[in-house]
Amino acid sequence: MNRNRSGRGTKRKRLFVEVQVRESAEVFIYKARNVSVGGMFIDAPVPPDEGTCLTLMFRLPGIGRVECAATVRWTTSAGAARAPHPGFGVAFDGLDSRSGELLRTWLGSDEAMT
Repeated sequence: MNRNRSGRGTKRKRLFVEVQVRESAEVFIYKARNVSVGGMFIDAPVPPDEGTCLTLMFRLPGIGRVECAATVRWTTSAGAARAPHPGFGVAFDGLDSRSGELLRTWLGSDEAMT
């Protein structure tokens, strides 16, 4: 797998959109900062714990809506070295073929999801 300058294995692109985050019976609205075919970073004043399973829904500008399962992989607090604002990184668990294609199209990438 080719790695980009940040060490990630997939192309990442800035994305400032609302993300509906469903955790059990609770629903929160946050803002995404960036996205790849593998996951995204979401601003949140109090991030969920690592390992938490979520359902996400967000719109890719000019492309369409994506809804998928995701797992929290890491969290950060304000001013941390990993990110300058509080939030969490998720890995997408269950992108259907339509959502995966929307993401690849929006990212301008033809790379296959792994």
